[in-house]
Amino acid sequence: MTANRDRNAEVLFALALGALAIALCVLFSGCATFSDSARVSLMTAAKVESTAVGAFVSYDHSHQMDIVREAQTREAGEAALRAYREKQGAVLQAFLGASSALEIATVALDAYDAGKAASRDVAKLVAVALDAALRLKDALKAAGVPLPGGL
Repeated sequence: MTANRDRNAEVLFALALGALAIALCVLFSGCATFSDSARVSLMTAAKVESTAVGAFVSYDHSHQMDIVREAQTREAGEAALRAYREKQGAVLQAFLGASSALEIATVALDAYDAGKAASRDVAKLVAVALDAALRLKDALKAAGVPLPGGL
């Protein structure tokens, strides 16, 4: 079952990289509009976030159970859980940041498409969303979460 989840996560990550590659090709070829390129970037950020969710969910519960199982004493187990939950909290904050940045950039892009926002403002928000996805990845690494497919 875990191998299946890992494989699914790898596939999602590969799709995200593929979307990014297509976006870059289209962007540099001049065939796409700003809106198209921004949408592909936001879809890539969403796929990275989705892959990260899968990786974290499959790791989090089992890791906490391992901490409890491996503890020599109740106090040691509680201390180890507290230490892990600090890292867990940082991951959850990173998820919140990535999700919020993605939502804000998506709304701004919709406003741009409706003629109510400037492309430079949307571009900044798309960059923030992509940066938030990278910060999420860093938080997962810091918590020891195994990341699929080189995420």
